[in-house]
Amino acid sequence: MDMVKYCEFCGVKLVEKTFPSGRKAPPSYYQRRRYCKALCARRARAGQTGCSAEGGRKRAQRQFTPTACENCAIRKDLVRHHRDGDTLNNMKANISFLCRSCHTKLEWKAGRYANRPKPQPIRDAITGRFLAMSASAPTAPDTEPSATQSPSPSSNGSENE
Repeated sequence: MDMVKYCEFCGVKLVEKTFPSGRKAPPSYYQRRRYCKALCARRARAGQTGCSAEGGRKRAQRQFTPTACENCAIRKDLVRHHRDGDTLNNMKANISFLCRSCHTKLEWKAGRYANRPKPQPIRDAITGRFLAMSASAPTAPDTEPSATQSPSPSSNGSENE
């Protein structure tokens, strides 16, 4: 049997059915199978999703063995990346293998870390030399009027009429 199939609901690898007598089911039976057990088939018909996003990631980890980063060809510290962002979509066309560095860069570009502030360089005010990286986003510029600007006297309403 050359064809490898997985349950469409839970992602478990399907194996050939063997009867208690030792006889194997015909190949046509294996080719028609879509689910590992009747429970998965019932849940799929009922429209249940099957698992959480974390479960989808673990399923992808079981199904696909990474070989090398698709961007830089590094062979260590590889992760599986879901191209459409849906971790429950474990189709082969949706999975790419990236090293952690390339994966993080891709996620930043896609805006998936938008709620996390990007680290900003901290520089010495006098020399301009790099000191460290901050853990938070830069603060907004001061909104107070500078020394050259003076507030208008009519704005406070204390003028004599």
